[in-house]
Formats: sequence, structure tokens, C-alpha cells
Amino acid sequence: MGVASFLDAISAFFNSFGYISKHRLWGYCVIPAIICLLIAGFIAYWFTGYAQDFSDWAISKYPWEWGRETIAKIGSVLGTIISIAVSLASYKYLVLIISSPFMSLLSEKVEEIE
Repeated sequence: MGVASFLDAISAFFNSFGYISKHRLWGYCVIPAIICLLIAGFIAYWFTGYAQDFSDWAISKYPWEWGRETIAKIGSVLGTIISIAVSLASYKYLVLIISSPFMSLLSEKVEEIE
């Protein structure tokens, strides 16, 4: 994929806003956008506590008193990284599954226009 293809994709993305406005399709785009925001908020709320839980678990397995703060910090960082990775992976699929009925309506409407 070259630079020209990338620039064509960016141009098509920004041109799509004009197409959506011209054919009054914003109603079909609002519901999936709201769904995306709700899922993102739910996942952020759900996985926020897991970083601390991972840190607490790491501390419970560490037998010595010295170095507990370091283990807690490492556990918190690793827990955050794991939470973000799981969140991003699950977000993508949840958005696709839940918003696909609405996106198919948009696709049908665009097909009628063309």
C-alpha cells in the first residue's frame, strides 16, 4: 500500500461527510455512534478495576516485605496493559456485532440512492 492509496483513503473519508449530509443519512449514523460511545464507556468502567486487582494479586504472591511497592507498581502497569489489550480486542467485536443491524440499514439506503 503506497502513499497514494493512503491519501485516497483519507480523501474518501472526508468526502463521505458531504455525501451523508447531501443525502440526509445522519440518522443512520447517529445510532451506531451512540452505541460505540456506550460500549467504550462500559468497557472503560468494567476493566478499570482489573489493573488494581492484578496488582493486589501480585502483591499477595510476593512473600517479602521489601520491594512490595515495586511489585505493586509493576503489577499495576502490567494490569493496565493487559486491561487495555483485552478492552481493545473486545471493543472492536462488540461494536461490530451490536451496530451491524444499523449499518446494514445504512448500506441498503446508500444502495437505493446509487
